[in-house]
Amino acid sequence: MAAGAGSLGARRALEAADTGCVLDLGRVHIAGPGRELLTDPQLGELYLGGRPARR
Repeated sequence: MAAGAGSLGARRALEAADTGCVLDLGRVHIAGPGRELLTDPQLGELYLGGRPARR
């Protein structure tokens, strides 16, 4: 599955962020260090357009 433009921007933001969070229906769904969020398998599948980033 190809990542969309929005998910590419989210990946770049998480790469640069000290801390990131994902809001789902106005509530914090998950939060933590940006690079850790990038490698979370569930986060990658649901919000980042497919696979998580490699560690």
